[in-house]
Amino acid sequence: MSDYQNKSVTTHRQLSIEKLTIYLTSGILLLMSLLFYKERITFSDTAAYVSHIMARDKFEIGVINRYISIIPELLPYCAFKLGLPLKAILILYSISFTLIPIVLSLIAYHNFKEPFTAWSILIFYTLMSMNLFYYPVSEYQIGLCFILFFMGYITHAQKRESNNLQFILINLLFIPTIIFSHPLSFFVWINILILHTLFNKIIKRQLITIICVTILSAVVKRLFFNIDYEHNKFSQINNFKNFSTNDLAQELGSTFARLLIQDYFLVIILTILILIFLWQSKKTLLSFVFLASVIAWWVLITVCFQAEIYDHYYEHMYQAIPLIVSFVFCQYYLRQYKSKWTPLIVSIILIISLSKINSRSQFYTERINWLENCFAFMDKINCKKAIFTTEYILPSQGRVSFWSIPYETLLLSSLKGSQYSKTIYIAGNLNDLSKDMNLVYDIDELGDWPLVPTQYFTIEKRQYCIPENYISREVIQNQTFLIKSK
Repeated sequence: MSDYQNKSVTTHRQLSIEKLTIYLTSGILLLMSLLFYKERITFSDTAAYVSHIMARDKFEIGVINRYISIIPELLPYCAFKLGLPLKAILILYSISFTLIPIVLSLIAYHNFKEPFTAWSILIFYTLMSMNLFYYPVSEYQIGLCFILFFMGYITHAQKRESNNLQFILINLLFIPTIIFSHPLSFFVWINILILHTLFNKIIKRQLITIICVTILSAVVKRLFFNIDYEHNKFSQINNFKNFSTNDLAQELGSTFARLLIQDYFLVIILTILILIFLWQSKKTLLSFVFLASVIAWWVLITVCFQAEIYDHYYEHMYQAIPLIVSFVFCQYYLRQYKSKWTPLIVSIILIISLSKINSRSQFYTERINWLENCFAFMDKINCKKAIFTTEYILPSQGRVSFWSIPYETLLLSSLKGSQYSKTIYIAGNLNDLSKDMNLVYDIDELGDWPLVPTQYFTIEKRQYCIPENYISREVIQNQTFLIKSK
């Protein structure tokens, strides 16, 4: 066999392995989105979003102007308009979030011929997502996926020397979408743009276009879409006024440091590999900018939210770190490494990350089981709406916010049919209930919207019952779903 034929066979085999890693990872992510649709969609903001979509009969963008939310809402909204069962709506919502990184990575691979961009998107989506996978309604995450995809387009456009008009139109589509996705997205975008410019020189006219569209988008958002919600987030920067290194060892910092070693060790490993590669390549400035970027984002989030408990939301806020690591690792380390083992390296990273995500499902499945046992108990006492006190919740669930419980319980209970619809409210303790019972805690009044459509939900408009009033405290403490916290 000639050298040309050998090279052709090797190239074909390499392409097959590249394609396999992308398709297999995409398939596993879709399967997990299907298997854990309850855990993903009936939790926190996501439960409120899908409830609002059905109740208001429109896309749920809220007051935060993050219109990127429409993308994952398209399929469930169409299913709702077609009158499909509630289960189908929730499954489609779960799958829709996962389709975003999958579709972007497939376009990058097939249309841009950019396997490194495809890998960077999939690695970013899984690298530090043990909790975030079960909190999919993150406009921030979607926006950052678009950053990686757009950087792949820039590389592709430079190789093809795309015409200027096409490049401008693509910029006008993607850059505003990125900047409007989250208040932090603008700064992440600038960070990635600086890294890319240092690693790979961008054609001057293209760089000018990118900068102009970025400034224009930021100005428009600032002038016409400035809202209190995002302003309040930025106000956390005041924690830096009296900054000391002790701030990094507070609740959030210490918890994140422990999880970084215990669960997110791949972030550390990949960071070290990148730094070794850059130092060996004598790219001192680039290694400094990369390391400074990672540390800066860690310090920013840790100090701003130092007193907060680390959970799914703050994993969401730390996303700039896995984004920068996956971007530099795939676009520069792997691209320069050029080894036949590259797909294997990527596969190992993805397998470990997916395994970590799967292991965390137990926490959210336990939450589902606890709520379903609550429903069974409510059926025994013929109660459609109940108040449970935090004194009797599962100890492992004690640190989770319960503001969304009415939405979560409405969706979960209604999966069996509208006649089974129930809502639960979580109160502090029995002593506080005398005050709480003066109000009518109803899911429609919480959101100030009518509880429709009735083909999915049927709830009587009356005050919640207190299960403790129906059965003795000793019996309640023996229930598997009401375990008194230590």
